[in-house]
Amino acid sequence: MKREINCPECLPNTSKYRGLCFVPVSGTIVDPYPGEKMKVVKGKAKFAMFCDSCAKKIEENQECFAISIWSEYSSIPYRPWESTYIREKENGSKTEPGGDEASS
Repeated sequence: MKREINCPECLPNTSKYRGLCFVPVSGTIVDPYPGEKMKVVKGKAKFAMFCDSCAKKIEENQECFAISIWSEYSSIPYRPWESTYIREKENGSKTEPGGDEASS
């Protein structure tokens, strides 16, 4: 299983790289390729850290995304880990590429 923390600027690029033309709704699991799963969780950083894509500093309480990618066929299943690094947003709002929330 691959785990990443991304800043808002890098999330659209990660989604496109994984074969998606959208950013998934926070907390949902999508299938970018057969046998592959991807989960994106939107939240705020619990402490300062660095983006795994661009190495830009993510400050405490700054918006960021936890991304999990795993295979259905792997012996390593998905295990929740996001709450160690971020405080998840409660409303599960959809995020469009570029980091702006879509109006509902």
